[in-house]
Amino acid sequence: MKGYSFAMIGMTEKAFIYEVSANGKKHHEVFKKKINKRFACVSYPQSKSFGIWAWTFTKIEPAIKKYNELNK
Repeated sequence: MKGYSFAMIGMTEKAFIYEVSANGKKHHEVFKKKINKRFACVSYPQSKSFGIWAWTFTKIEPAIKKYNELNK
């Protein structure tokens, strides 16, 4: 996405956590690992996925909590 910088913080067989930066502000994105069978790659969530299988957090602590929940 133009203007955004993504840094992966963690990855497991079940989930990802990223730090996202734009315009001097940061937030965190946590999402389930979804394999796109057609293209044999991992799918990054679209905006409509957030709240269903992807989440955005302004603070790292709740992001890590969600990431850990997804990995149980």
